[in-house]
Amino acid sequence: MKYLPYSGIVELSGSKSILQRYLFIASLQPMKLKLTPGSICDDVKEMAEALRSLGIRISVSNKAIAADSAASDLFRDVTVKFRASATALRFWLARSAVSRGRTTILISEELYKRPLHPFLNSLKTLGCQIEIKTSDEPEFPYRIRISSPSSLPSKCEIDANISSQFISGLMMIAPLTPHGLRLKLRQEAVSRHYLELTKNIMASLQVSAGMAQRSIAVPGNCVYLIKDDVIKAEPELSGGAFFLALAAFSKAGIGIQTTPPPRLQPDWEIINIVKNMGAVVLRNDTEIAVKSGTLHGIEHDMEHFPDLVPLTAALALFAESPSLLRNISRLRYKESDRIKGILTALNQLSAGYDFDGTNLRVLPLSKSVKAATLNTQNDHRLVIAFTLLKLIYPQLELSETASVNKSCPEFFTQLAALRNKD
Repeated sequence: MKYLPYSGIVELSGSKSILQRYLFIASLQPMKLKLTPGSICDDVKEMAEALRSLGIRISVSNKAIAADSAASDLFRDVTVKFRASATALRFWLARSAVSRGRTTILISEELYKRPLHPFLNSLKTLGCQIEIKTSDEPEFPYRIRISSPSSLPSKCEIDANISSQFISGLMMIAPLTPHGLRLKLRQEAVSRHYLELTKNIMASLQVSAGMAQRSIAVPGNCVYLIKDDVIKAEPELSGGAFFLALAAFSKAGIGIQTTPPPRLQPDWEIINIVKNMGAVVLRNDTEIAVKSGTLHGIEHDMEHFPDLVPLTAALALFAESPSLLRNISRLRYKESDRIKGILTALNQLSAGYDFDGTNLRVLPLSKSVKAATLNTQNDHRLVIAFTLLKLIYPQLELSETASVNKSCPEFFTQLAALRNKD
């Protein structure tokens, strides 16, 4: 077992998934909202800029986020821009269906290449008129103009095998409609836990949603109500999961603060993953910590935890037996083709693996590792996973690390702070 000289407690920023949902809801009705801790990651900043386009006053820091939409005209014509946040874009596509004005969305080449047209087709079935043209802005070469219908149907059939984000957007706008929305899902929803996350956040604001295996029902003519002066967000787990994985190589252990207690984010599954692999998990009222143990391979269904696959695959290389990660095919449609990124890295490491298009079997690394540059594909999850490999094999380099700003710009500062000084 290889040990790494890192230990301590990490204080994380707020979860971007949670913060973005609350901010999006603040764009739907007049309210004053304060969230803590905040985040200055790129995804949150893109959502904040979209809110500012509506005249919403908003301040963003790692300590807190405050938004005041009470005096804003929320449903006028608006132009918003999205560079890298697929979540913000897909939420805003859903929002355009209830805007009483025209919504113009400028998007980057990167986002245009990701799945888009299935969501636009769903908007058309809801009665929206859509026009796609090129724009004159090099950073945002595509322009989507959406005019909302005079009234929305109360029922909609929608594909659920691409992304949960657009469906989450429809769930959050449904309370603004006169009769609500009943969504019939053509397939079992991917990333269903993120739909559960949306449901729980709506419930925290006194709006209920009913979820069955292939349907979601949200009542209309409802108002989001804020109970607390300050809403406490869970910590960001794209970085938090890394530190708990790194802790499997730490004799003293590494912990993260957990106030409020872990509940909403799918990435909390990292605790079960490292525990089942043989690491020691310790908990108290405010922290979860992990320390080293003898790692062994696991079989784990990753269908609802796709973001953890790169990190889990990296961990699996250091187990004493093979690991099987099942149902990972959807990773092709994330920020990058993560399957390609993972398999390319495994080849560079001369690691043994089998991939059948759906399931990935990773063998313990048995050969010496030569110097190589691992291609992160400008994907923050690959940066995070490959950083673990680089800590164990310093001869490795990463093609870039700036994309980590998408979720946790403080990632490398936090990592440096954990390094033992002696």
